[in-house]
Amino acid sequence: MHLYQGRNQAVFIRYTGKSLRDSLLKDFNKHLRYLKSSWHTELVNHVLSAPSEDVTESATIVDAVDLRVEQTAIRKMISNGVKRFASNQRDATSDEYKLPVTGIILWFDVGNGYTSVHFDVRAPFKNDGDYSHQEFAALPRENWQAFVERLYDGYSVALTGLNGKVIEIQPESDFNVDEAFGLMMVKLLKSMRKEKAFAPLLITPGAELMIEADDGAFAWPSHRKERGKENRV
Repeated sequence: MHLYQGRNQAVFIRYTGKSLRDSLLKDFNKHLRYLKSSWHTELVNHVLSAPSEDVTESATIVDAVDLRVEQTAIRKMISNGVKRFASNQRDATSDEYKLPVTGIILWFDVGNGYTSVHFDVRAPFKNDGDYSHQEFAALPRENWQAFVERLYDGYSVALTGLNGKVIEIQPESDFNVDEAFGLMMVKLLKSMRKEKAFAPLLITPGAELMIEADDGAFAWPSHRKERGKENRV
């Protein structure tokens, strides 16, 4: 996947790899063009890297994931994002100068192996997916994707919980992988809040912490009526 970004921060995506099998995305790629008046002229008609039609599957096999290790990696990603955003809030030359945070959203996609943190400075905060600072910090996790693919391919996998106990997941089971990862992240955000990890940020009263999984596979808070009870920053 390649990102093409213009002066106005608009982003188009050119899909490669497995996505080339989808006829809809093939057509999208064929019609993707740079506009001279809106895009960096040095990139006009320039392909960053040519996609290959010969798609090869990854040989990586992951049949075990330790949520304690994953939580540590996500904590570091969030902490780095908080540090950078807080620094920008105090930098008079930054777009975020003196803009208080109204929402912090942790997004994840186990199947595609990815998690990121969004910051929102809109007032009032709206959980509408149109946050002011999307993916301010991101963490690719290819092992998540390989782990899920192994399970979907008909093999048993092992998931180590935060308590150190190993759960053997069989391919025919109804075990909710997204929920397991999501609950791990809920504990992480609550722990970071208790440790005052978000204290460096300029935050509005009532600012919210939220977690969203791709395609609504997991959400915290899980219902609108629960917002503001346990998810304040």
